[in-house]
Amino acid sequence: MKMESAVAIDVVCAFWKCSRARDKAAILALFADDVTVAVFIPQEILPFGGGELTGKAAASDRLQTIFDQFDVLHYEGTVSSATGDTVRGQVAYSFKHKATGEAIQGVMRHVFEVKDRKIARLHEYHDVERIRAFMRLVSHIARS
Repeated sequence: MKMESAVAIDVVCAFWKCSRARDKAAILALFADDVTVAVFIPQEILPFGGGELTGKAAASDRLQTIFDQFDVLHYEGTVSSATGDTVRGQVAYSFKHKATGEAIQGVMRHVFEVKDRKIARLHEYHDVERIRAFMRLVSHIARS
């Protein structure tokens, strides 16, 4: 493994650890100032979390919204591959929706680009139908 891959893996593993701990300041410290985060969930399904954003301020706002709505029950990242500054992995997760107490479990995929020991790009892939069904459930419960 090349040195840049080892460094990139360390940065990604730190991101997963900080995400598990809900440490927003530490997560933001791992991001480049002009970080791009793309979550591949249509915004009509997940208005507060889907789509693409650029910059630490936008990332901070999105993280806060997610932290306000969900508790982390489980969050475990695993590296699948690393080539140069690109790291691919998956995260087994379980989140609890605070307003309803309902939990969602699943696996998401991550693709990171790390430049100068900072996350420059994060692409996050989800099972869209799982997220759609869960959001429909919590929306229904919240209305009841």
